[in-house]
Amino acid sequence: MKKPVEVCLSPLSLGLYSLSGKIVVVVDIFRASATIITALANGATKIKAVSTVEEALDFQKRGYLAAGERGGRKVEGFDLGNSPLDCTPNVVGQKPVVLTTTNGTRSINASMSAKAVAVGSFLNISALVHYLKSSECPILILCAGWKDFVNLEDTMFAGALIEELGDDCIADSDSSKLALELYRKHRNDILSFLRDSDHARRLIRIGYEKDLAYCLSRDSFPINAMVIDGEIVAVG
Repeated sequence: MKKPVEVCLSPLSLGLYSLSGKIVVVVDIFRASATIITALANGATKIKAVSTVEEALDFQKRGYLAAGERGGRKVEGFDLGNSPLDCTPNVVGQKPVVLTTTNGTRSINASMSAKAVAVGSFLNISALVHYLKSSECPILILCAGWKDFVNLEDTMFAGALIEELGDDCIADSDSSKLALELYRKHRNDILSFLRDSDHARRLIRIGYEKDLAYCLSRDSFPINAMVIDGEIVAVG
């Protein structure tokens, strides 16, 4: 039996969806998803997603590396920003991380009532597809967007994920069809298309152009990032 897959294009619309019994895949392509996957793959023991800078500073006092951004820029007093390229093994290896971002961490925390919460990224898309295919639960892809606005990069990934799930799922909502068609139209040159997106231009303007290509790299890490007991850990 095919599993239904829905796409919520903005956290502002999340209240319209039931999370009961579902796997929620939280997607923040530029850049929280890639930062989480990279940090875990490079040895971070766990990642606590928090909504505020004050919460992150409190965890920092408890021995966590504080990572995150506001407006794309590293928060003053934090150990790391929100660039996955900073999450090298010598920096994050064998350490817990607390992360707060403008969009992604808020979306993770808003999904906690679901049966399971995973973080979706091009960096681990094949591992994620394998996990989703192995489960019988319906799927909701939550696009973190930008300050509650729909964005291209998260919608693009939602379409890529639906395409990879193939015959294992049924995507019959308008938002799912929109995401799938966007991906199919631009799948051969995603970076060139997304360079002109709002958030890509914002990141280029403040000096993070290298992050764009990295965040769109496929299958760099064969792991899943799952929320277990309130923190994100590597599985697989």
